[in-house]
Amino acid sequence: MSAKNVIASKLLKAVSKGSVSFNNAIRLFKAPDYYFSRKKSPEGKYSGKIVIDYLVKATSPDTRSAWTSVLFPTEILHAFHIYPITLEVIAGEFSSLGLSPIFLNKAESMDVPPTMCSFHRILMGVSKSGILCAPDVVGATSLLCDGNVKTFAEVAREQRVPFLFIDVPYEESDEGIAYVKEQLGGALRTLTELTGVKNYKSKFHEVVENVNRAFSMQRRIYELQKVSRKNLFLAYEIANFAFTNHFLLGRRELLRMLEKRRKGMTSKGGHNRFYSSRFTSEKARRLMWLHIVPQYDTPIWRIIDNGETARVVCDEYSTVLYENYDLSDPLGSIARRLINHPSNGPIEKRIDHIIRVARDFRVDGIIHYSSWGCHQASGNVHILERELEAAGFRFLNLNGDAADSRNSSVEQHRTRIEAFLESY
Repeated sequence: MSAKNVIASKLLKAVSKGSVSFNNAIRLFKAPDYYFSRKKSPEGKYSGKIVIDYLVKATSPDTRSAWTSVLFPTEILHAFHIYPITLEVIAGEFSSLGLSPIFLNKAESMDVPPTMCSFHRILMGVSKSGILCAPDVVGATSLLCDGNVKTFAEVAREQRVPFLFIDVPYEESDEGIAYVKEQLGGALRTLTELTGVKNYKSKFHEVVENVNRAFSMQRRIYELQKVSRKNLFLAYEIANFAFTNHFLLGRRELLRMLEKRRKGMTSKGGHNRFYSSRFTSEKARRLMWLHIVPQYDTPIWRIIDNGETARVVCDEYSTVLYENYDLSDPLGSIARRLINHPSNGPIEKRIDHIIRVARDFRVDGIIHYSSWGCHQASGNVHILERELEAAGFRFLNLNGDAADSRNSSVEQHRTRIEAFLESY
């Protein structure tokens, strides 16, 4: 067990005994976390600081918070000064610190089926453990995972708080947009009653303006990333931007983080010292990552993302780009964003997005990670393989568990990745 994991484990034990609150545990962990992140690029360290500072505030007892799924429209929460805590992020953090088995075992003791997604089982274990202050509300959408409605509804029931669920239709239409807008309007009414904040519209307007600034910056960063060879972020950092891009959407912290990333790509400054050079070798195979990444430390990055023989240059979810919101109809714009997400609806939509990004980034191969329990992703992998290979891309599927290292075979992954790279 690494020193980082030992410190985290001791802090969690202190939380479990009641001698330290979870909020104070995060505060205490900030200093060692910054030390353990010393090899990251300045931009990577800055992003990590923003996230941990946000979690300190979000888990404070005097802060209104919401437990949400990753694609829940957090813009409406920020308008009421409610801090969304994306439970996939919390589960990922516990996994990266080697603590996920504690909550997975807790879920198992609750008779939660082991065939469920590990992220959802961790969520249920966290809820049952009581280490986090109870949220004021729980929110989820039907996007990405069909299990959201059951898992988050059960958590809301256990925490005895309102549950906001946004059912997203597969195709954009006038009726579909109106349907989502009606649900968003209902959520706003619930939040008004919950918080007592009735004059939220001016704050919501400010949030929406921040959203548009973020979308514009994300499009600019995408263009820079397509041609950049600078080694600023590890593969898992690139993929995990999908989380921060959503739960910080509408907040100024996201704008500062995006601006730092943009400047880092064009400056002559430092790089992530995981890599031996500031720039990826021109001989390295350019790879694209699909679905989620393992949240714990794994040696596969030394093979697949070393910057010399191979480099993960892009992923599926953090490269989703959006058009700016219509300030006169923000709820309609949110509805369109949710409906048009590449993960929603026919698989052709997802395939088209992957191919477009893969061509933009001139990738040589594509890797799909089929995480344990994610039946939606695993069930589509054969269609993805067929269509992406037909489009001219080499394809590799890895079976594992993104949140529980006990369910992943590192040696099998190593063998398959090495064979995949040698096949060029």
